[in-house]
Amino acid sequence: MTSIVNHSHQLSLTAEPTKPTLSHKVIEYQRPGVKIANGKYGPIELIIYQKEIYALKRVQKQMINHPKKINNLKGERYILELLKGSSPFIVELQGTFQDKETLNFMFDYHPG
Repeated sequence: MTSIVNHSHQLSLTAEPTKPTLSHKVIEYQRPGVKIANGKYGPIELIIYQKEIYALKRVQKQMINHPKKINNLKGERYILELLKGSSPFIVELQGTFQDKETLNFMFDYHPG
């Protein structure tokens, strides 16, 4: 079991509009160690949170070394929040949180 406390004020990834998400809670989840893809900034893994399976996009903070990259991530989060629930073909963002080394985007997991 991994516990992560969010410190979102350190590297602001908050985009408007924003709803209360996982970003202001202590997140406890299990990492079965199953990597399902490689993203541009880090791996995408399966996690178990509250007995549900999710996909976790882990963005390594050391890879975000330029303001343009930070803006890209803010834009990604903003767009995903806007599109939430708008189409069955877009994987829903369930929340974001961070630890000392990574910014994390938690998505619904749909195999296939």
